[in-house]
Amino acid sequence: MCSELSFSLHRSAKVKTCRYLLFATLLMADPGTGAEDGAPRAFVPNFKLLDHRGTSHELYRYKDRTAVVLAMHSIPCGHLGGQTNLDRLARIHERDNIAFLYIDPAPPDFDVMSTAVGKDSLPVLLDRTGEVARILGLDTAGSFVILNTQHWRVHSSGRTEFLSSVIRAFLRGAPAQRAGSDIHLPSANTCRIDLEPTDVPVPYASRIAPLLLRRCVGCHHRGGIAPWAMNSHEMVRGFAPMIREVILNRRMPPWHADPAHGRYVNDRSLSVPEARDLLRWIDAGATKLAWEDDPLRFFRGDSSEWQLGEPDLVIDIPPFEIPASGVVSYYYPSVPNPLTDQQWIKAVEFLPGDRSALHHALVSIGSASSSRTMLAALGNLAGYAPGDPVRTLPDEGGIRLPPGAILAFQMHYTPYGKASVDSSRLGLYFHEKPPRHRIRVGQVLDMTIRIPPRSDAYEASARRIFQRPVVLYSLLPHAHYRGKAADFHVVYPDGTEETLLSVPDYDFNWQTNYVLQSAKELPAGTHLVFRLQWDNTSANSGNPDPSKEVRWGYQSTDEMMIGWYMYRYQDEHHLPGET
Repeated sequence: MCSELSFSLHRSAKVKTCRYLLFATLLMADPGTGAEDGAPRAFVPNFKLLDHRGTSHELYRYKDRTAVVLAMHSIPCGHLGGQTNLDRLARIHERDNIAFLYIDPAPPDFDVMSTAVGKDSLPVLLDRTGEVARILGLDTAGSFVILNTQHWRVHSSGRTEFLSSVIRAFLRGAPAQRAGSDIHLPSANTCRIDLEPTDVPVPYASRIAPLLLRRCVGCHHRGGIAPWAMNSHEMVRGFAPMIREVILNRRMPPWHADPAHGRYVNDRSLSVPEARDLLRWIDAGATKLAWEDDPLRFFRGDSSEWQLGEPDLVIDIPPFEIPASGVVSYYYPSVPNPLTDQQWIKAVEFLPGDRSALHHALVSIGSASSSRTMLAALGNLAGYAPGDPVRTLPDEGGIRLPPGAILAFQMHYTPYGKASVDSSRLGLYFHEKPPRHRIRVGQVLDMTIRIPPRSDAYEASARRIFQRPVVLYSLLPHAHYRGKAADFHVVYPDGTEETLLSVPDYDFNWQTNYVLQSAKELPAGTHLVFRLQWDNTSANSGNPDPSKEVRWGYQSTDEMMIGWYMYRYQDEHHLPGET
């Protein structure tokens, strides 16, 4: 589970780690009453869910609201979901700054949900593991809770038939209504939703340890890029509260694509059964039976410093001195190709010198007469970001490295309180013989962006029209701290549209290249459209200054809008000596 704590690109990574550890510990503590009137108020931890439209919702981003109303939703329960009543109340209490959301712990498939829920409906959050509904104590359609955003505790609960009076009482400052949770309607007027049972034990050795080996240990091992190693049951059990928290917040594993659109070779996400198993095991005490083996103790990892093995060519990037603090301008070194014969690259791997300071790197291939700065910004060979050091090209495809070329780099560093010297390396892997296809990397961007102050969903789009038929292999959206959501879709010559990638919860800390499981063939005349949203408000905890209009710039406190894509022309068949 490659922890966001280990790869945070913010300079306050160590402070954040301590904060998350403290918060995760609090999640496991008994919240007590915490109410001046003595009424028990359950503490609700932060969580993040997608809604029926594919929009991401994080509970604590509603911190500027007066309250949050969460109501149980169920399509099979029909009118008992209280949709008409809740929609009406949402309109009435818009001036009171109250957020209204549905929770559906047993949602149907995306297409069914989109059809069944009206386009003007309140957001329906898809709680596929049922964990959020369980935390809120909701198991009946039409039931609700009101959360006080000052301390994130349940103020009142009950049936939506009584919600209007409960809201009025809340706005008057009345004490929590204990009776709200004690309302029992006749069985004909209720519709109970069966959640997955929590009392079925989940075995450690046969279910949990293999899950961790499959999804987490690739980063969480000795010498890995994560801050702690999952090398024993005892270690995992000690971090269990944090694991639970990052699953609820969807920070771990680091994967941000909406599963409703597309399948990807490098998908790191937990499946619903995997997430459910892990949460149930943690909630049951994260135990291991005395007689069970511990498969984590037998994992030794890869002793090679290169994930792909020894490269055919290693490029030493000229070292750079990084100060302990301050803003560091981009570094643009270049290295001439030392080879005298032409090669075709099949894979690239970055080996960062100082992982804590290297924010990202781009590398391009060009001629000696090229502008090194402009060339490097294209990233026409590959890029590096924490957790994504390897770029493997499609089978039977390669990028040409001619003799006499230069390798131009763009290196971005973020000081972290300690002066150091970065001596990163680039490993190149070659085809034994020329491949069938020439692979290219393109960009779709907009350098004219002007994001208004305090805008919560400012949107811009850019497009590329393919004049020749292409095969599309991968997509990579890029923004900075204020990036909120991104997507790529295509508009075919006949006017039909298709979403290839939706990233509803964009995270600047993870610059993921989404590799399509099945390459996409696009006819000539197809438009590739890249859309990006930014959150320039105080609700965005990474926002440097919500009062500032933000424009294009190279520092992380500025913004960017770049969509990279890897492709080839369908009608292009190169010769080994082509230029």
